[in-house]
Amino acid sequence: MFKGASLDFWNPTHINYFINRIKNKESFSIIRFNLDAWTLFITAFNNMGFKSWPKNNINNNFLKKLGVSTAKALEVRNKTNGMNYIITAENFEGILKMIVNPKPKNFHLSVSDRTYYYGSYPIPNGKPWVANLIKQMCPPGEIPFNSLVWKTWAMNGQIHKLFTDLKEYEIVLIGPHYLSKLPNIVKNNKIKHIKIHETNASINIEKQIKKLISLHEKLQNGDKKIIYICEGGAPVNWLIYRLHGKLKNAYMLDVGRSLDIYFYNDPIRKKTPHWQWGGWVEPNPPTWMNKI
Repeated sequence: MFKGASLDFWNPTHINYFINRIKNKESFSIIRFNLDAWTLFITAFNNMGFKSWPKNNINNNFLKKLGVSTAKALEVRNKTNGMNYIITAENFEGILKMIVNPKPKNFHLSVSDRTYYYGSYPIPNGKPWVANLIKQMCPPGEIPFNSLVWKTWAMNGQIHKLFTDLKEYEIVLIGPHYLSKLPNIVKNNKIKHIKIHETNASINIEKQIKKLISLHEKLQNGDKKIIYICEGGAPVNWLIYRLHGKLKNAYMLDVGRSLDIYFYNDPIRKKTPHWQWGGWVEPNPPTWMNKI
């Protein structure tokens, strides 16, 4: 466990932590919430008239109203930033309920209260108000995982072990359209891809859930393990939470935009708002990519 200046979290130093859990047949799910999500929640309850997290007023009615307020806050952010991300109030409401309640067995929340830097750049101090919000929203005693490890593993090459060390398993990618190129890049054309929209997957989340349940049933064969590697923000978080425990022998990993490292030199990078962090981190792709 890493004890930061403002927030404690589980901080696996190597991706083998998760790979070994898969090989040991320990079914699990993990989702991520980074700085942007928490600051959006702060804006939302501030807009409702609360200066701090109202821990004594948390009930389903409050969370429903907060879901609506968060969706509206996202609309304002979209106009300010010239973006068009759509996440429904119902999606936010479900996520909020998930955060404030005890998590199901082997379901893990990962978080960050800071912006990501790597290599020659220092990791800046976390935002204290965000760290405090995470502590207040999560159940007492719950220690989340560090959500930034996936981007570290993307830069140092450990992310590639998902495709080399687990190639004998069934792998399904869930994410934007350009991930359809990834099976060819990692030289494993058995990998399947379920496309979700880069900016408005939340609208069709119920259809995606039904689609994944159907696919899982088709892929299942005895004790066959199926690994879902996901990229898609809040809609994917809600999808994983909804499916956790319902799919036999499923391993669901929300790896965020770490898979985008495979498209560092792809023209799609310039056309897709989904890619941002890589250009801020290093001017050139990491050297490990020369070996694949």
